[in-house]
Amino acid sequence: MASESREEDAYRDILLIMDLLTQLLSKDFIDFSLTEDDENQEPEPNIQAADIALYGLNIIMPLMDAELLKFPALCSRYYKLITFISEIYPDKICQLPQQLFQNLMASIDIALVSFSSEITHLCMEFLAMVSTYVATTREPLQPHTTAMLEPFLKLVFDMLLHQNFDVDLTSSASVTLFTLICCFQEQYKRLVEALIAAQTDAAVSQRLVDAFTNLTPAETPLTPTRVNKIAFRRNFERYMGGIKAVLCMK
Repeated sequence: MASESREEDAYRDILLIMDLLTQLLSKDFIDFSLTEDDENQEPEPNIQAADIALYGLNIIMPLMDAELLKFPALCSRYYKLITFISEIYPDKICQLPQQLFQNLMASIDIALVSFSSEITHLCMEFLAMVSTYVATTREPLQPHTTAMLEPFLKLVFDMLLHQNFDVDLTSSASVTLFTLICCFQEQYKRLVEALIAAQTDAAVSQRLVDAFTNLTPAETPLTPTRVNKIAFRRNFERYMGGIKAVLCMK
């Protein structure tokens, strides 16, 4: 009973913190400007709402575990919060300290395969936002950012090709796959080559070669612009069914 009570207390506390953080994100910055009494002090820079939200995440992340995420309301609020942050401030997500970023990405990893379609959709959006930033930024990235993002290319690739994927998630998942491809083009090439090389039937191999060539044609640059995302999504919807059909024939 004591254990259940502590878990419920933690649930309520974390839920309250996430609600507060979400409210803060509706503001562009938190105004800690000096009052008249402080006019002789050196001015402090404005603190963005995302800084506070990420600081809050740093507090609650160690408390989040698989058991707490089984609470639907808590689970939904958490993934909505981190997706909201990634949409507005993907740069700050990518600048997180290694341990916090690792915990964050681990929570995305778990959710992609363990929770509802709504949560999977939010995680796909999160990955698309972060990988779009990684693929387009000219700012130097921390090595752990790309190192921890890269495994999601294969995860999403395998989910779409080899699993019974929710058809309602196809649109968001295809955009996520494309943005990850843009980040890790050589790794994607190796994934496709390995898949084709694993086929024992030459006709099947050729059909896969043709399908993947049509999926990423030369006229669609591997840069995650809105136009290119739409073009890839159309190709994905047109050719992915054929790719999966070929793999199911094995």
